Amino acid sequence: MDSLAKGVLKGGLRSGNVIDPIFPFMYLLITDGSESIASSPINTLYHKEGERTARQLYSAKNILTGIQFDRVDWENFGRTTKTEFLPNMRAWYAKHIWKCNGSMSRLNLIDPIKYPCPSCPCCSCPIEDKDHIILCPDEGRTKLYKDGVTKLDVWLRQQRTDPLLRRLIRQYLSGRSQTTMMSLLRPGTQAKYVRLAEEHDDLGWTNFIEGRISRKFFEIQLQFYVTKRSRKNSQIHYAAHYGGETRREYDEIMRTISHLVADTDPEDLLPEDSKLMEIDFNQLAKANSNVRRNWASAVVAARTAVRNLNFDGDSDSDDAAPRRPQRSDDAAPRRPRRAAQGGTSRPAHRSSRQRSRPQYQTQIERRGERRRKTYAVVRERGQLTITDMFSRSHGSQMDAEGSQQYRRRRLRRNENDSGHNPGVT
Repeated sequence: MDSLAKGVLKGGLRSGNVIDPIFPFMYLLITDGSESIASSPINTLYHKEGERTARQLYSAKNILTGIQFDRVDWENFGRTTKTEFLPNMRAWYAKHIWKCNGSMSRLNLIDPIKYPCPSCPCCSCPIEDKDHIILCPDEGRTKLYKDGVTKLDVWLRQQRTDPLLRRLIRQYLSGRSQTTMMSLLRPGTQAKYVRLAEEHDDLGWTNFIEGRISRKFFEIQLQFYVTKRSRKNSQIHYAAHYGGETRREYDEIMRTISHLVADTDPEDLLPEDSKLMEIDFNQLAKANSNVRRNWASAVVAARTAVRNLNFDGDSDSDDAAPRRPQRSDDAAPRRPRRAAQGGTSRPAHRSSRQRSRPQYQTQIERRGERRRKTYAVVRERGQLTITDMFSRSHGSQMDAEGSQQYRRRRLRRNENDSGHNPGVT
């Protein structure tokens, strides 16, 4: 169906004949006249109304014109302030933008008796406002500013930023509002950097310092990640590389897989299902999302199958107490417990330290026999094991050399068996 729909859409684009957006059985259509609402109406309307209000507010405050407002990367701006800023930081940032921060001009306006002079206490500038703080020529403030630029440049290098983009940002900040981005470009620079410089200079110094940057920064950096095939690209948008997953979905399924790998012993599964733990988990992390989810579901189902199977009254746990036989009329009466001094009864269990080695060996043999019985019954019924069903549908994608973690665990288990249980083969 997806392939047919894609073909129809491509044909409609080539011919110019597009289907009517109003379908026969559509009982509700929400549109603003130019586009329809396909997602949550509440979120969409809230976003549209917020965008309209913000555009009017920035225009009234002479911060951004309508054209400049459309050039700002608001999506990443909002994501950054929500995920990286603490609540106190967001409150301070809002005060800083609307000139309500603790500069001397603001303090003089609030309490002129306590702060009689609005001048800068560092350089004696007549007015200290939010714009002057970052441009103050005082030696101490200048040193703090340069240290901040150096730390930002180091962070950009660690994030594998486009080298030219990184140089432009560093040199522009070092100019301290006295230079333009266009003046930093060298002859023969690619057109995308020229367009970035034009939009950047149109927005200006204050917008850049306060985080209202052009969308071109994100577009150029994303192209750089794609060209270098960096893993940072997958962190930006997993859906484009991992079968339609978002970053949060990818993290959740990989966290589930990690728990299953750490908590599942291959020898506790059926003989056929134990092969699920022999995959290459590095390849599994890079595979399609359906492969990862099917593998996790298969392991959970295999563990559940072993837990629910029970033959001849044996339990799944080696240390579990044997079941008591049901009492009948002709059964011998239960022997009363001996009462100790003080009226308390002595525990009737046997210490695990007194368990002999042949008894431990018998438990291992019984568990192996139970697994063989399970496998034989499943085959006799003509049923497929979890591994059979999984390998038939995803065998080509899951066929791998095996996990190093699995091999280390098997080697460690063999060493423990040979060191502590010499009688077990």
